[in-house]
Amino acid sequence: MSETLPCEAIKLVPHRPPMLLVDRLLERQQQEKKALVEASLPQDSLFCQQGRLQVNEYLFEVMAQAAA
Repeated sequence: MSETLPCEAIKLVPHRPPMLLVDRLLERQQQEKKALVEASLPQDSLFCQQGRLQVNEYLFEVMAQAAA
């Protein structure tokens, strides 16, 4: 990866709104296989139903995008 950090996630993953949940890659530790990302959740997101966050589904998708 040649991008400097922090880096906009849209440059790194194929996801696009409304499925793009990760905003930026903040840190990457390749040896430890760790990443720190910044994510946001709009109120009209697919992961909100009847005003409530669908926590499990949202967190799994954020983790998948962070891994990507």
